[in-house]
Amino acid sequence: MNWVMIFSLVFQVVTGFLPAPSRPGSAPSQAGKYEVRIHPDLPLEIGDVISFEIYSSPGTNLQDQQITVSLEAPQVKQLGQGNFVPTVDNRFRAELQWVWDTHGFQPGQYTLAFTIKPAEDEWQQMVELQPAPANSLYRWAVGQTECCNVHYITGTPAERDLPRLLPQIEDQVRQVENELKHTLAAKIEIDLLPRVLGQGGFTADEIFLSYPADAVNYLDSDLMTVLHHEVVHRVDADMGGEFRPLFLIEGLAVYLAGGHYHSEPLGQRAATLLDTGAYIPLPNLVNNFYNWQHEIGYLEAGSLVQFMVNTWGWDAYNNFYRDIHPVLVGNDGAAIDKALQAHFGLSLSLLDDRFQVYLKSFAINPDLRDDVTLTAELFDDIRLYQQKWDPSAYFQEVWLPDPSQMRSRGIVADYLPRSGTVQNMPLEKLLISAGVDWQKGNFSAALQQMQLIQRQLQ
Repeated sequence: MNWVMIFSLVFQVVTGFLPAPSRPGSAPSQAGKYEVRIHPDLPLEIGDVISFEIYSSPGTNLQDQQITVSLEAPQVKQLGQGNFVPTVDNRFRAELQWVWDTHGFQPGQYTLAFTIKPAEDEWQQMVELQPAPANSLYRWAVGQTECCNVHYITGTPAERDLPRLLPQIEDQVRQVENELKHTLAAKIEIDLLPRVLGQGGFTADEIFLSYPADAVNYLDSDLMTVLHHEVVHRVDADMGGEFRPLFLIEGLAVYLAGGHYHSEPLGQRAATLLDTGAYIPLPNLVNNFYNWQHEIGYLEAGSLVQFMVNTWGWDAYNNFYRDIHPVLVGNDGAAIDKALQAHFGLSLSLLDDRFQVYLKSFAINPDLRDDVTLTAELFDDIRLYQQKWDPSAYFQEVWLPDPSQMRSRGIVADYLPRSGTVQNMPLEKLLISAGVDWQKGNFSAALQQMQLIQRQLQ
């Protein structure tokens, strides 16, 4: 980093002034009626295989509507079509994945045409293709252990640290299998990605872990704790159960990982929530779990599972958990309540009462009060930053295309941070600095930086 940039960052931190960040690969269209997200992030380069996401504004009904994206010049060519589907936030979204292969194109500007039918909405958008790097370092590669295939991109921090990471990954998987008394028949596919996505981990058919360079890693979390959490999801899903409510899925993962982002005293931290008035009653929290404040919900879920295991034992808890059945659509509380009655003879409301009595038995540490409060606030700031300036990283809209297809086609750009995000660096630096102060217990300094962040995100 040169001295001009250092001075600039210091000035911005001291004064609270930050330039408006860019939103890579995202642009409003039709007077704000639609948002187009382009993948990979800008700048686009010759050789990229480009995807589009189109979001409507909230409240716009695009049921049964289809969008077509075409290249207007140098000649008209339809790139792809997609249907709109509703999202969780009262919008509609269409996805056109890898519809424009730019191999063989020339650098320069290109005009894209977007047409929605039968609504007959249409607009154009300019994009620029830059020359491809002369010698790209980036290729998919794999490291193998007995438990896992660990996929990474060459030229990224994962390649550098792989010899150290592989035995740690093997150890975490074996720990989870021992904890759950269940051994997977097939290897786990794990992807170490060089950019921040969500809160750092996702599990689907494969496990995705953020492993960016330290200079851009604003998630101050412990990789092995996050990995343990995600491996629990993978083994838990393999064990099955007719209906596993999200609240208990996440609670089990937090409990067995020993914390959410780091190892932490779950019961004492949940007791702090109750003491500060931030505690969410269980009958409310279990329904629409992901819509509640993330860190509070996960902390309560993990500490409740810990409480239930300590009270009734692992086998009794696991039998209850695997024996939950759906009762009413969208009402996880009713399903949990029925299983609690069958296995432990108490309602969800009574379990909540007993849990709160247990939490009141803890002595409250004033420093822990600040820690718990700032943890929720810091990660709320992170998610707000992602929503506004890096929406592909936001956990409810994360861009995670099929990694097996990416590997087979040699596509890496979707997961690479690019220079188009350079204008976001001051905000990310503040997030990193706030996280460092938070971890060191410098809560006053962390709060001051978070206030700067919040002003920039308004």
